[in-house]
Amino acid sequence: MALNPHLVFWTGALVDLGLIVGFMLRAVRQVRRGEVASHRRSMLTAASLVGFFLLAYLAKLAFLGREALSLWSSFY
Repeated sequence: MALNPHLVFWTGALVDLGLIVGFMLRAVRQVRRGEVASHRRSMLTAASLVGFFLLAYLAKLAFLGREALSLWSSFY
């Protein structure tokens, strides 16, 4: 059984979101401890992951297109 490429993309996007939140929470702890340089690196990493998502989404639109919402149940 082949995986749906849209499902693979959105699974990766969810993992990316989890990493973004993790780095942001880590950055908050770091700045509270006065670790400004580490805080900066963590926030830059989180921002880079946001940029990665945006580029990946544009690539998804270019290669896979949008999801066919007309095929979804009205429940969703």
